[in-house]
Order: sequence, then structure tokens, then C-alpha cells
Amino acid sequence: MADNARDLRPKPGDSEKITINLGYVDLGHIDLLVQEGFYANRTDFIRTAIRNQIDRHGD
Repeated sequence: MADNARDLRPKPGDSEKITINLGYVDLGHIDLLVQEGFYANRTDFIRTAIRNQIDRHGD
């Protein structure tokens, strides 16, 4: 793997579980994006969304 690449999968102990409440419409949109192959699963979508928001606020 390249030196500048980072492993996106958390190692055991490097993450915590959270619970979020989403409406059916939002969850349906997420499921559609997963089904169409844009994301591997719901977790992948949510992690990506969180990282994007953190990056936006970091500027």
C-alpha cells in the first residue's frame, strides 16, 4: 500500500458504537445508494458522511 494511503477500516478498539435515529425516507435513500453500489453498506455511508462534515468544518 502506498505511504500516503490510509487504512479506512478501524482496527478493533479504535472505534465506538453509536446509535442514531433516522426517518424512513432518509434510510430509504441510504439503502438505495448502497443497493446501487455507491457504498458498501449503511456504515460505510454514515462514516463517509461524518468524515466529509469534519473536513468541511476543519477549513
